[in-house]
Amino acid sequence: MTTTLTTIIQPANMVPGLKVAVYSIAFDTVYPTGGEAIDLSADFTKIYAIVPGGNDTLADNGYKFTALFTHTATPSASNTLLTCWVNYDPGGGGAADRVDIEAIATGIKDLSAIGAFCFMVFGK
Repeated sequence: MTTTLTTIIQPANMVPGLKVAVYSIAFDTVYPTGGEAIDLSADFTKIYAIVPGGNDTLADNGYKFTALFTHTATPSASNTLLTCWVNYDPGGGGAADRVDIEAIATGIKDLSAIGAFCFMVFGK
């Protein structure tokens, strides 16, 4: 399966050389090694920042997303990734640790139940 990327606000120029866009992503049942690839090459030639936003359901905000990209490269599905972290307590006996979801057992890597996660992209 693949993730579904939806444009919420089309890329728009803020100042010369800098534009912003807002997207949402719906995750699938398989979280790939390295993170979910997102292809923003149709909208940006460079990415300067990816800022995580909220989710459509309050309970889904227990997940933390970070972006991995190289600001000097043209963005593509091979170099622009969203990674997921989650509060996880496998023993159930104390405070949950925030861990990279890749380090957790396979079952929790199904992120399809997470609602539409939004993020802003700044670039050119």
